[in-house]
Amino acid sequence: MRLFYLRIQKSETLSHQLSWSHYVEILKVNDEMAMRYYLRECCDCNWSTRQLER
Repeated sequence: MRLFYLRIQKSETLSHQLSWSHYVEILKVNDEMAMRYYLRECCDCNWSTRQLER
């Protein structure tokens, strides 16, 4: 939970569009720019968790 707060605190507007499973997968990404890319793609393209894992 602490990691979630520290890394995704600025993206609270996305919280209603993504599930906890999405966030668990996105938190595995170490690169900040890549993490933001995946957050944006999940919302814009309506990716499922399985699509995100790939």
